[in-house]
Amino acid sequence: MQKKAQTKWEKSFQMVFSMKGRQKVKKYYAWVIGSFVVATILCVFGQGMALFLSEHVVHIEPVYYLTGLTILGISLYAVTAIFLFFLFRNQEFVSDNREIYLMILGITAPSAFSWSFFVTVMWWG
Repeated sequence: MQKKAQTKWEKSFQMVFSMKGRQKVKKYYAWVIGSFVVATILCVFGQGMALFLSEHVVHIEPVYYLTGLTILGISLYAVTAIFLFFLFRNQEFVSDNREIYLMILGITAPSAFSWSFFVTVMWWG
C-alpha cells in the first residue's frame, strides 16, 4: 500500500501544530534577538571594549580590537537579517509584528554600523 504524498500545505500545518515546529520557531527567535542585541552592543560600545581588551587581555593596539569588533558586529547584523528571512519565509510563522521587526532592524543596524564604522575609521586615521 502506497502512502499518499503530503502536500506542502499539509507539511506546514503539521509543523506548526507540532511541538517540534514550535521549538524550531522559538530557537529562531532566540537567535534573532541574541545576535541583534550582541551586534548592537559590539557596534555601539566597541571603542570601550577595545580599550579594555587591550589593557587586560592581550596587549596589542586597541585599533586592531576595534576593527575586529566592528567586523563581528556587522557580521552579526547580517546573521540577524538571514535569520529573519528564514523566519518570515514560512507564512505560518509570520506574526503581526513583522513590520516592527523589520523597522527596528532597518533603523538600528545602519545607525549602529555607521557609528562603529566612523569610530574605526577615525582610529585608523
